[in-house]
Amino acid sequence: MKLRKIQITGAFIVIFYHSVIAQTVVIPGERFTPSKMYDTLELSYHPAIKSTSEEGFHILNPFFKNSFNTGYPRGYNDGAVWKGKGLTSELHGGVQYNKGVLSMTFHPVVYFSQNLSFNLAPQNFKNLSPYAYQVNNDIDWVQRYGNSSFAKFYPGQSEIKVTLGKFVASLSTQNFTLGPSIFNPIIMSNQGPGFPHLRIGVTPTTVHIKDFNLFKFEANVFYGLLFESKYYDQNKSNNKRFIDGLALSISPSFFPNLTVGFHRFMYKDTQYFRSRDFFSPIKIIDNGVVNGDTLSPNDTFDQLASLSVSWNFPQIGFRAFGEFAKNDFTGNWFRWTLLEPEHARAYSLGFEKFSQLTEKISLSMTYEHTNLTLNSTYLWRAVQSYYVHDINLQGYTNIGQLLGAGIGPGSNTDRLNFLLSIKNYRFGLFGQRIQFNEDHYIKDKNRGFANHNVEYTFGIKLMKEYERFKVGVEWYHSKMFNQYFMPFNDKINNYFSLSVKSKLYR
Repeated sequence: MKLRKIQITGAFIVIFYHSVIAQTVVIPGERFTPSKMYDTLELSYHPAIKSTSEEGFHILNPFFKNSFNTGYPRGYNDGAVWKGKGLTSELHGGVQYNKGVLSMTFHPVVYFSQNLSFNLAPQNFKNLSPYAYQVNNDIDWVQRYGNSSFAKFYPGQSEIKVTLGKFVASLSTQNFTLGPSIFNPIIMSNQGPGFPHLRIGVTPTTVHIKDFNLFKFEANVFYGLLFESKYYDQNKSNNKRFIDGLALSISPSFFPNLTVGFHRFMYKDTQYFRSRDFFSPIKIIDNGVVNGDTLSPNDTFDQLASLSVSWNFPQIGFRAFGEFAKNDFTGNWFRWTLLEPEHARAYSLGFEKFSQLTEKISLSMTYEHTNLTLNSTYLWRAVQSYYVHDINLQGYTNIGQLLGAGIGPGSNTDRLNFLLSIKNYRFGLFGQRIQFNEDHYIKDKNRGFANHNVEYTFGIKLMKEYERFKVGVEWYHSKMFNQYFMPFNDKINNYFSLSVKSKLYR
């Protein structure tokens, strides 16, 4: 395996390497994922599984990680793995078989969570489990998975895929991200477990007239199911949600390193599902009502959509990116959007810089700002916080974890990473500030002065790559101010991890 490029990505640090193996599986939380700065095989759809045409049976490199939180649960972009207080042990691995147009991958994850006790948020909603999110009762965002240790098995990055030229269709439970953001993709991230879904798409394809290239484009449509955790309500009739999505992106020939993407996802309770909903990624067919005369199709669906831009300058090792997103339906969308584009908006802005200092020494820097906090238009136009919905009560989640940005509804964050590479050693340093659910703080007039729920985190990571395996260690120190918006309810958390990835097949 030949090391080619280095950058920072995920929740901490990344090494970009190009492999000759048949498939690279990007494990959520592993932090060694390919760079969006240099990867020309993707535009805005970034799957966990990246295949080539090499046929046969292959063992995929196993990955093992032990993590420990001392004060409270903390983990971002870890896929199915939920990192509670105490020890979390996870094992990823599997096999793949390629033959002709068919590719089959079985790549599950099994993990153990010690799930030690910590102070939960005061129970504000008596109809919900005490382990449910207590700031807003219209989202299934679990704060603790029960009161004892547990082990879980998920199919993880498993997939059955058929590829015919540039066309692809797959059934999978794999994670994928949309858009250029690294730490907090707004529409789709690696924050929670991958959901079972069908994908029908066109891989990046160049459109040309004779010898003149016009643009490169990529298109994907998704249909899937989301599931409620057992720590929300006791109503079994609303345990599943239908979700569909559309992801389009284009890179014009006159700006070959510029990518513009459009992403739209909608979800609804399966009890309101109609066959015409299969057309909803393109258009909602709004004729008639649902549930007697109380709900229109727009009511039963919740919608999230975004426009993204990523502009790479590989000659100088620089990439700038941004994402502007809207939540739910706008009503008179054209006029109202022109007058109040800030209504129900979220956005992310950032950059990456890679510098090759000498032949064997390089330095990377990444910065990203994400804002999911409501604009002041909520004062005259009713709107819920991001990922929250009045009718789809579980919100934009799967099995109690978010599908979008891991910081959660109403939050905002700044993150800065550095990575120094010297031969086979990688040393990283990062800092982050998260302001949790500022929507709740603003709307609650009784919160008082300077009682924001804010966390500051600083961390380091060291990784050494050997011929047959690589080893990584991490340490994060976090201080949470006014946890649960309670004055002077400050908490400290230290996170430690040790990871090993074997390179059985190179």
